Amino acid sequence: MRMLKGLTAALSIAVLLAAMAVPAQAVPGYRRSIDITFPTRSGASYVDSYFAGRSGGRVHRATDLMGAYGWPIYAAKAGRVVWAPTAAHPTAGWALQVRGRDGRVYAYYHLGRSHGARSGAIASGVGAGSWVRRRQVIGYLGDSGNASGGSPHLHFEIEDPRVRDPFGGQRMNPYASLRIAQREGDYANGRSRRSSRGGSRTPGRQSLRQGDDGPAVAAWQRKLNKIRRRNIAVDGDFGPATHAATVAFQRHRGIGPVGLGTVGPLTRAAMQRSLARPRRGPAPTPTPATASL
Repeated sequence: MRMLKGLTAALSIAVLLAAMAVPAQAVPGYRRSIDITFPTRSGASYVDSYFAGRSGGRVHRATDLMGAYGWPIYAAKAGRVVWAPTAAHPTAGWALQVRGRDGRVYAYYHLGRSHGARSGAIASGVGAGSWVRRRQVIGYLGDSGNASGGSPHLHFEIEDPRVRDPFGGQRMNPYASLRIAQREGDYANGRSRRSSRGGSRTPGRQSLRQGDDGPAVAAWQRKLNKIRRRNIAVDGDFGPATHAATVAFQRHRGIGPVGLGTVGPLTRAAMQRSLARPRRGPAPTPTPATASL
């Protein structure tokens, strides 16, 4: 009997340990959160409407941010405008699609008033092919397209070619990313509370790496251009070009291989020494000595 009880206890412990060893199920790619700036003003209301039905049997696969006419729309990520119709689209209305350095496409629909002019929907200087900075004003909240007559809002989408959503597409659910941006205070019109992401960084002593953005990255890009005579875009976005230039600088200064691509204290110190060195130029022309009078 004692042997049976001992065997039962041992079996229970084994089952418990096996259950603990099973890894938690990973969050599906389309539901993962990513680092973005909240694309409009604080105070916008929204719910998780990714699976909400739409006319014609469609599924929303986006998040609507409800606000007031004319609220500024900000770029959630820096990137290139890949779609900006010259006339209001029948469904999207005045709209923009921006491809970020991360390969994702960020879509902003229903900009401006229904039947309104482009100038009231898209910010000046923004159009197909233009580069937009993170937190830059790119448009204005409205009800154009098939949102006409409804409450003004921003239809915000994120498309990622690396994920597969439940409907066979590549749309991420923006809701989790928006909630994190809201919680961290990452608004273009306010001070971010992020402490570990590039979006909140100001020139200082935090480490920088690919994927970060903000004033600290722009300051680093200016230093790289000065010391390495590069032509990196000073856009505050730590993308592949900035990463490559950083690695080249580190290798030239004998830094690595550990930490290559990350701007930490050692790399900053090396940059300061490099900037302090006088640049080599032509030897000065000797002047004849003069007798002191």
